[in-house]
Amino acid sequence: MGIGNTIRGDDGIGIYIAEEIKKKLVNKKNNVTIISTETAGLNLLDLIVGYSKLIIVDSIQVSSNNELGHIFKLEVNQINSSNSHFNSHDIDFSKLFKIGKKLGIKLPRKIKIYGIGIFFVKGFEQKCNSRLGKMIPDIAQCIINKELSLEE
Repeated sequence: MGIGNTIRGDDGIGIYIAEEIKKKLVNKKNNVTIISTETAGLNLLDLIVGYSKLIIVDSIQVSSNNELGHIFKLEVNQINSSNSHFNSHDIDFSKLFKIGKKLGIKLPRKIKIYGIGIFFVKGFEQKCNSRLGKMIPDIAQCIINKELSLEE
């Protein structure tokens, strides 16, 4: 699941990567569902019901040039609003999944989160900055290599 806001420039990175993964998987045998969404907060629960494994790709704010495009691999229990800037835009993932469990929603058993380093988003732009945009194919392939076993 790629999450982001494509009218906020680099904040759309999760969606751009999900779309790139979808392109790379076109001719592969798999049982992967790719979801790209600008939905945030509790609305995400509706999108993840019934899956056994969930891989989330979203942006994470960084301050160093060296961290732009860096892939941060996180677990749900590592993320909370008191120690992270990483959230799904109005509720952090840790709280989201706790609420889902309390509501009795059948959540995925395996959840992986990839935060892709972006700089603070200023204003509106309908694409990533060129440096980050060039990294999308490699980031997508890295996530495929780590998370998916595919057949030709």
